[in-house]
Amino acid sequence: PLVDQAIRTAKATTEETCCSQNQAPVNQVASILCFYAVRFLNRKLVRHLAMSTMVETGTLFATSHFCKPYEGATWDFDHPKEKRVLERDELGKLFKESGWEVLHDDLIHDSDHGRTLI
Repeated sequence: PLVDQAIRTAKATTEETCCSQNQAPVNQVASILCFYAVRFLNRKLVRHLAMSTMVETGTLFATSHFCKPYEGATWDFDHPKEKRVLERDELGKLFKESGWEVLHDDLIHDSDHGRTLI
């Protein structure tokens, strides 16, 4: 899948940088792989990323997306459609159950319509 290819490419780029010109690395450069999404939700992609065995410790996943303010809340806005809105604990549960450490899980409101975002 696309995510696995992106991870392989990032790892290969890091190895090329560390070991260019056939020299043994003196000091290995630490790299951090970060996935960042703003107002974009592809549940299948996020689930794959959270559960992937190719994602190493230290990888970051950050998102800002529309989210219901509490469990069982309704979504009273025309955009985005409710099926595109996260349930309050949807991502937190997914990543915690997959062994990730959740660093932040805060809600904010957008400035134009007051919609909640994670």
